[in-house]
Amino acid sequence: MENNSNGNKFINFWKNERSRSIVFLIFWIVFIIWVYVSIAIPYQKGNYNSNNVLVDEGNNEQTEIEELSFEDLKTSLLKYNFDYTYTVNTSEGKVIYKGTMLGNETIGYKESAQGIERYIVRGVKIYKNQLGEITEQYDKTVNVYNGYLSVDKIMELLEGKDYIQSDNQYDFQIDNVYVKILVSEYNISSIEIIEGDNSYLLQFDNVNEIKEL
Repeated sequence: MENNSNGNKFINFWKNERSRSIVFLIFWIVFIIWVYVSIAIPYQKGNYNSNNVLVDEGNNEQTEIEELSFEDLKTSLLKYNFDYTYTVNTSEGKVIYKGTMLGNETIGYKESAQGIERYIVRGVKIYKNQLGEITEQYDKTVNVYNGYLSVDKIMELLEGKDYIQSDNQYDFQIDNVYVKILVSEYNISSIEIIEGDNSYLLQFDNVNEIKEL
C-alpha cells in the first residue's frame, strides 16, 4: 500500500504543470552550468593565453625596434668614455693595460715582466707618473691609442667589412686578422683581435658613464 501511495504521489506531482516546470527549470540550470564548465571556461583560458602570447610578441618586437645598430655601438665606443683593461699577448710576452679614458685624456698603468708603469695621456703627449712625480715620456710603448689598442684604428679596419652576427657576437675575418666583438646590453663590452700568434683583448666597462678622471 505504501508503494502505491508513493507512486500515486509521483504521478500526481508529474501531472501538475507547475511541478513539471520546476523540474525542467532545474534540468536546464544544471545543463547550462555543465556547458559553461566544460566549454566556456577552457575557451576563456585559451583566449587569455593567446592574448599573452600576442603581448609578449609585441614586447619582443618593441625590443627589437629599440635595439641599437652596430653603427650606433661603434659610435658610442668612439666617444672614449669608459674604464678599460687591455691584455696583449705577443712573442715579446704578456702586457696588461688598465685605466680610464675620457675623451683624449687617459690615466692608467702598464704591467709587464719589467714591472708596472703608471702613465697619463693628454692629447698626443704621454706623461710618466712615478710616486706622484709627473714627467713627459718620449717612449711611446705605453700609448693606448696606437695599433690594435686604438678603438679608432680598429673601427677603420672594420669599416665596410662583412661580419657574421650571432646573438650578441659579431665576427670579422679580414685577411689573416680575426676580430670578435661582444655586446652587453647597449654597449660593446669587448673586442678580441687575433693576428697570427699575437692576440689582443680589449675589455670595456662603465661605457659613457665616466664623469671625470
